Amino acid sequence: MLQGLAAIFSGQVILAAANLLLVPLYLTSWSAPIYGEWLVLFSLVSYLSVLDLGMEMAVGNRLTQAFAIGDLEDYARVQHSALALYLSLAGGAFLLLGVAAWVFPPAWIGLKETPAAVASWVLWLLGLQIILALPMGLIGGIYRTTGNLARSQWLANCRQVTGLGLLALTLLLGGGMVAASLVQLIPLLLIPIYVMWDVKRRFPPLMPGLKRANRQIIREMINPSLHFALFPLANAIILQGPVIIISTVLGGVAVAVFATTRTLVNFIRQIMGSLTNALWPDLTRMEARQEFLRLRVMHRVLVSGSTALCLGAAAALWYEGPEIIAVWTRGKLPPDPLLLRILLLMAVLQIPWLTSATFTAAANHHHKIARLLLASAVLGVTGAAVLVHWWGLWGIPVALLVADALTCAHFVIQDTCVMLGEPYAPFAFRLWGGLVVAAGLSLLAGWVVHSALSQFMIVRWLGVGITTSLVSLAVGWRIFLFPVDRVTVIEQLPFLRGRLGMCRTN
Repeated sequence: MLQGLAAIFSGQVILAAANLLLVPLYLTSWSAPIYGEWLVLFSLVSYLSVLDLGMEMAVGNRLTQAFAIGDLEDYARVQHSALALYLSLAGGAFLLLGVAAWVFPPAWIGLKETPAAVASWVLWLLGLQIILALPMGLIGGIYRTTGNLARSQWLANCRQVTGLGLLALTLLLGGGMVAASLVQLIPLLLIPIYVMWDVKRRFPPLMPGLKRANRQIIREMINPSLHFALFPLANAIILQGPVIIISTVLGGVAVAVFATTRTLVNFIRQIMGSLTNALWPDLTRMEARQEFLRLRVMHRVLVSGSTALCLGAAAALWYEGPEIIAVWTRGKLPPDPLLLRILLLMAVLQIPWLTSATFTAAANHHHKIARLLLASAVLGVTGAAVLVHWWGLWGIPVALLVADALTCAHFVIQDTCVMLGEPYAPFAFRLWGGLVVAAGLSLLAGWVVHSALSQFMIVRWLGVGITTSLVSLAVGWRIFLFPVDRVTVIEQLPFLRGRLGMCRTN
């Protein structure tokens, strides 16, 4: 788990560093309207990710099970069937995307600075990346199915670093949108070639192919995969829908301001997501063994810990975020403090139920969560399309926040508590009541440090971040967790166990 966590966390660090470096590089090489329209084009093709139909998770689970029991014949049948399906989808999508990119003019999405021919090429090349990622992801995930999550993730990290490096080089050399789209295809093709060479050398029975493809296997996986497919569909709606709405109503500069602010806030969610993704296999094993007592303690600790950490980071960005954005973009994008603070509030309220949802998803009890998440996405984006005309950029996160509160905040956590046998009312009272107390104290502590260190930018950033995090964690430790949870945490952390022993001795 720790090796997988290290690889996943490294991937998040790479992505965060890339965002820190690429945003000012984009704005230096291109104008703000061009950068905003690039984001719009990328958002539009991102909907192609739903072509996966949830097969990645369903197929991954089936392959992992087959390898675990040594049934390499079933492994080959499932792998070959999935690869045949992905290649068929990729071929059809490749042709349809090419026709759509060149037949339908891109002006309807609000592009004003980008020529129509350039936009068509960019749509086709960016879409090709997503299409090719389907079969390439299946090949690159072979190590994950054999129990080596870290190796699969490190290969993904290598692909990410290479693609981002080529993109940065292209921007430095003055390349435009078409060149920036084209260079990112290179690592997408090279990494799977290496994997196939390595697998053929080390694990010949796992070599990808098409000979044993079977339609019956595909039909068997359709039912569980379709509910998994709702996750990327909902995410695509939530992430890309607002971008297209802003582009059509407010223009490219507003898109750049919104996307940059959201990227800063989303870094908090990415860190929390790394932890839950690394723990996913362990949660699955514990549920299979009916170890519900351990799962209940783990649920309380993970939800409480992730909420406290998110709250500490959000309280720091509440004060320092606008200045960070101004420095990050080198003054080329005007920060919007109110937009930032609404997005931070939404992130803090999302983290508890997102963390809780991991437990039901890991146990394949994801049907209700998938429907709730899709309902939240549709309701939120619909509301955003209305409120953006009244409140501008501020209406986007307000609509998404209200949709989350109505559909997910209560029902997702309640569903997890029912599955684990956890009394919901005491858990919810401690969670939401403690969140209010921790938020108030963290914001107060952050304001004190922010005011005291007003003349020292970097020191102030660090001081506020450390202070708000410590206050939030301290409040979470005393309010979020039950006494038995605190004892469990102390027993699992050697340095705390040692300090506790010293205290008892004294």
